[in-house]
Amino acid sequence: EFGEFWLIVCIGLIAMCALLRVVVLGICDVAALLRTRHGEDLAVSSDSFTDGVHFQWNTESPRRVGARALGSALSDLAAMGARPLGYTMALAMPTRTNVVSSLQLVRGLIDAGVRWSCPLVGGNLTRAREISMSLTVLGALERGRALRRDGARLGARIFVTGVLGRAALARARLEAGQNAIIPIPEPRLK
Repeated sequence: EFGEFWLIVCIGLIAMCALLRVVVLGICDVAALLRTRHGEDLAVSSDSFTDGVHFQWNTESPRRVGARALGSALSDLAAMGARPLGYTMALAMPTRTNVVSSLQLVRGLIDAGVRWSCPLVGGNLTRAREISMSLTVLGALERGRALRRDGARLGARIFVTGVLGRAALARARLEAGQNAIIPIPEPRLK
């Protein structure tokens, strides 16, 4: 059995190559330090993903699970009009979970983070009965320019990107024993 410290070191090594200039201090301290630009607001959003609800650990690729999770979380920043700065991951797994699969999940997150310029900057690991993770994404945008829900007015236009219901259809097909691939969300980031 590999301990929590060993897993943190491995995740830190994987994430180190993806750190960007915005990261002052990343993984391996008690908190991350990120530098935003003068005149900006910080946008923060959290999403949780649980085995059997948001993904199927026994049938989906762990890398794909990681990429889908980060894509989904970053979509919230995109909806606000923010550019990503970084994210944290709180990962809970049973001790019997295969270490290689765990690191593949992290690799999926890191690769997606590189693609969308959003590095892993910290997080937490713990034991649990089921696999779950929570991602907190951090973004920045020009002060006062957030695309807020309370800015909608009667008669305003609503725009949707992507194919509505595609992930739900793939999930239903998988549950019915059919072949399907749940799509990786494509956050519309600046």
